[in-house]
Amino acid sequence: DSAGRTRRDTTFNLVGPWSTDGQKQTHVLISDPVAGTTFDLDQERKIAAEMPQPQLRAVSKAGGGVGLSMGPDDVARLKQKLAAEAASGSARTEDLGTQDVEGVPAHGTRTTITIPAGAMGNEAPIQTVSERWYSTDLETVVMATVHDPRMGDSTYKLTNIVRAEPAQSLFEVPADYQTVDSNTVYKTITDN
Repeated sequence: DSAGRTRRDTTFNLVGPWSTDGQKQTHVLISDPVAGTTFDLDQERKIAAEMPQPQLRAVSKAGGGVGLSMGPDDVARLKQKLAAEAASGSARTEDLGTQDVEGVPAHGTRTTITIPAGAMGNEAPIQTVSERWYSTDLETVVMATVHDPRMGDSTYKLTNIVRAEPAQSLFEVPADYQTVDSNTVYKTITDN
């Protein structure tokens, strides 16, 4: 929303290498950087696990709203790493131009990274290809795909994009949920 709050509802059949026995699981994560809270909602048990808030700095955006920023040292390290990969020939980035994704104009890039044979015990070169489509209007990635022979393929895509302000209730823990510290939830799961 315009205050920088996010809610992510993700449905999946697998949790890492573990199957969910054919039943899709929905994971809900609510983050409110203004209030400094993040909640992971367990819809089955009606538990809201409060998680530690990442230490990111809020940055005012020219068009309104709040964004998140990496520190100057982090940006410098990332630029240095990307430059080294590009110079070594192991990473190549292509401009894909602009296209509409779910009715929103987005700019795309494709990055191909090649891990040489023998670099990590591999007999042949390993090539990963990732595409990223970024909307400057929404200030977010609207679609991303990754093909990595070591991990498989993954796709992230925003769908049903509505540009109106979302309902406040989407960012609140439901009244019938018990709020607990995330360490309590982890301890309960590992003790069982």
